[in-house]
Amino acid sequence: MSAPPFSPALRFKARKQAERRQEVFYEALKALQAPVIDPSTKDYAAFEQLKAALEKDVNHVKSLGKGDAKRDHIREHLIPRYTPHLESYRKQEEIYANPILVWMVIWFFDVGQIQQAFDYGMLAIEENQLTPFKRDMRTLFTDELRQWAEKANTPEEKQQAIYFLLKGLSAVKDWPIKDDAKMNYLKTLGKLFDGLGGKDNELKALALYQEAMSVGKAQCKTRIDQLNKLYGSPPTEGILLSLSEDSGLPNQDKQESPSTSYKEDS
Repeated sequence: MSAPPFSPALRFKARKQAERRQEVFYEALKALQAPVIDPSTKDYAAFEQLKAALEKDVNHVKSLGKGDAKRDHIREHLIPRYTPHLESYRKQEEIYANPILVWMVIWFFDVGQIQQAFDYGMLAIEENQLTPFKRDMRTLFTDELRQWAEKANTPEEKQQAIYFLLKGLSAVKDWPIKDDAKMNYLKTLGKLFDGLGGKDNELKALALYQEAMSVGKAQCKTRIDQLNKLYGSPPTEGILLSLSEDSGLPNQDKQESPSTSYKEDS
């Protein structure tokens, strides 16, 4: 006698079949079989399969810790794996909750692919995508961009960090995010300009420090006092406004600065 509809036996069989289909899909996805990925932006079932695959990959990444093994895995496997979906999603007009977009922004930041992180991060913010954390997308983007910029060591890296922090400055100032996120962003950009030396860059740093102090406890009063003493307490409102409107690279002043190097207040 066959089992009745919706019996435990049939439900068990259906569940096992679904799990098998998901395993086949995941293996194909790992092999980067594009036809499996492409329909995911318009076909609900394909998108659900892709989200299930994403969950497996997220859990695997968590098991790798925070070192090079994690970054290498993201760079070599996950970004190539989900980029076809991301590119297809960006081209189509429909907007829906997309955890793949959000995780790809996070992973782009993790591996330092900042142009992609910035562009897709702004897209996720525009679409009001939800994050898997307590922070909303605006705060996550602000914090991740600032933390990436703080790791800049070489002159080229610092120039790039300033470029992207300037590019996001106007938005960050306007977003309804916590004061600490704005303050740290402004202070980090100020320190980057300060490190370049020269009057023009130090005046930009001063404007950013003052704005950071107006937002929260930025602990840069000593440096503000030094710069005010050096340049006669100049008005900085216009400088800050011009920075918010500027997405170009800063001036690399070649002359030695007469001021004291930046040291954070204790």
